[in-house]
Formats: sequence, C-alpha cells, structure tokens
Amino acid sequence: MNIRPPKSRQARNAEWYSKNRKKAIAYSLKYYHDHREDVLAKRKTYVRANREKIQQGQKRFYQENREYLRVKSAEYRKINRKRIDEAERAYYHANKEKIKEYVRAHPEIQQRSSQKLHLSALALLGGKCSHCGETFSKILHINHINPFWERGKRPQTEMGTTLWRAVLKTQHPEKKYSILCGGCNWRLWQEQEKVRPIDPHRKPYIHAERCEILKRNALRCLVPEGGTLRCSDCDEDDFRFLTVNHFQKKWSRGERPISEHSAPLWRKILRERHPEKEYNVLCRACNWKRYFDQMKATYPGGNN
Repeated sequence: MNIRPPKSRQARNAEWYSKNRKKAIAYSLKYYHDHREDVLAKRKTYVRANREKIQQGQKRFYQENREYLRVKSAEYRKINRKRIDEAERAYYHANKEKIKEYVRAHPEIQQRSSQKLHLSALALLGGKCSHCGETFSKILHINHINPFWERGKRPQTEMGTTLWRAVLKTQHPEKKYSILCGGCNWRLWQEQEKVRPIDPHRKPYIHAERCEILKRNALRCLVPEGGTLRCSDCDEDDFRFLTVNHFQKKWSRGERPISEHSAPLWRKILRERHPEKEYNVLCRACNWKRYFDQMKATYPGGNN
C-alpha cells in the first residue's frame, strides 16, 4: 500500500489559494479597508525593523527580473504618460528648492542626465560625423543645416541641452540638423562666416581695434621672419580665424589654462624670448581638430 507523504502547510496554502484566488483577494481587500490604520502601522513598524533585509530582497528580485521589469515599466509609462508628467511637474513645483539644493550637492546626476540626452540626440541623427565619419561621441556636435542668420535667431538660443531636446522633439530632425565632429563644424563655420552678411544692428566691441593689434603682433612672433601669417596645417590666411596653439595642452601643463584667443596669452607671447618653441599658429578648425585628437588619446575607447 502506497502512502503519500503529507503535504507541507505552505503547499496546502498555495493549492487552496490557486483554487480560491478571487475569494482570497476579496477577503484581503475587505480586511484592509476595515483595519487600514492598524495595517499601515504594523507595516511601518516592520519596515523600520527590517529595512536592510527588505532592500536586499528588492535588489535580488530586480537583478533576477531586470528585463521583465524594464519592459513592464516602459509599457506603464507609455499608457500613463500624461498622468505621470502631470505628477512629476506638480512634485517639482512643490519641491523646487529642495531639488535644486540636491542637484547642487550632487552634480554628477545632472552630468549623467545631460550625457544621456546628448547620446540619444546623436543616435537619432546617425551617431557619426557626416563629413569624415568620426564616431567618438565626446567630440561630436549637432550642426544646424541652415545658418542662424537664415533662421532669424541668435546663435546662443539653441545650444547644449536645449538643442538636444529640440532634436528629440522634432519629427524629422535629419531635415534641420546634422552631426559634425568639432573640426568639421569649425571648418564649416569659417566658410559660412566668409559669406555671412554684415549685421547693421550688431554693436562693435569697444576694444576691438586694440585687441586686433595685440593679436596680430603676437601671431607675428610665431611666424618666421618674412613668412606669411597663416595656419600651419591648412594654410588658412583669414586673420579672423587664426588662433594660438599650445604644443602642450592644458591637462599636461598642470596649470590653469589661458584662453587660446585672449589678451593675456598674446601679452605672454610678446614677453617671451622664443615663443615659437611653445606655440604655433593654427586656424580654429585645425586647433580644435588637434584638441579633439588629444581628447581621443586621453579617453581611449570612451563613447560615454
């Protein structure tokens, strides 16, 4: 005679629950509504006493079911997008100062958010430079296909996170924007500046003439006697685009960087005996191209 071993209490409960699921849920809801305050008080007491145990269980459950939870979360957000946006907006306005203080204390949060936004915008436009095929995300820029004077806007109105959000919100962003690496972007800017119409409402810089003389004298010190003032790499000779290049960049010099097209640097060059040993003349596009090449060497394999 075969005698079956008795079932455990847990197995009997699971079997009963599977047969009477609706009845059990209805009873649980009725009990919760009748004893809501007692249930919440017991739950708070349990959570305070077993916080670490609960957190470990939640982490373990998330790691075991990560993909399933991500899919469910994405589906829920898609269905309830409007309600979630309204709740997030209401929470932000109610706790604005608290959120600002927290972000100031943890700047890495904003950096991660901006980085994610930048990578999403680049991915939408193809993720590589449309001229040279560069894919290193740290040196990729989003370029307006139409220059800002044709759009009737100031150049500063669409930059950084504002520009990346605009790309993500546009239905056909490839018609308005393209991806260029820093060197190609500056090269295009130089070509556009040569044909840009003069703005009659643009106010001239007060010390523009004095700065131009200072810059010209500094750049002359870096050119051999009798030589032409032009870019060492591409032979660009438009004075507006010429800058000073440090042979040793700021992170390897171990000092506070001086702007490569500012009066303090030009004065420093004029004071030195042999400035050509530390500096040379490059146009902005070539200067940035060298800078980005050194960035790629500094952050190898990093598209993040």
